[in-house]
Amino acid sequence: MNSSTPRRLDIVAAVGLAIGGVFGLAGTLAGDAALRQSNLHERRDDPVMTFSRGMRQRLAIERALLHAPRLVLLDEPFTGLDDAAVAATRTRLSVLRDAGCIVLLTTHDLEAVEPIVDRAVVLAGGRLNAIEKGDGGLRAGYRRLATS
Repeated sequence: MNSSTPRRLDIVAAVGLAIGGVFGLAGTLAGDAALRQSNLHERRDDPVMTFSRGMRQRLAIERALLHAPRLVLLDEPFTGLDDAAVAATRTRLSVLRDAGCIVLLTTHDLEAVEPIVDRAVVLAGGRLNAIEKGDGGLRAGYRRLATS
């Protein structure tokens, strides 16, 4: 951070204007909605640098969803989240999927995604391999592929 960068940013302005403005969204309204969705509205006046890893992760996910994309790409979305935030994120992703959004994510947390995935693939031996949801779950399917 250089000396001209403010040490404290209003989260609503930072999220809403920086991202929302790019997509033609009403900045403050979009930022406020993202904070409510991520359960961070009460912390809207706090500097982001005081947020825990999980809080930053929740904020990043909502920021990525501000413009209601049809395709969502997420890399390890459950990293740093407690059990309640994992459940909330899983619900959020399910709602997106049910609304017709394509959600593609990478994760090591197979148990977190198992209830919501339609299809799963694993990279093993440099190849993409489909894993069936039955037969002991995604973790068991992964182990079968990894040991074969």
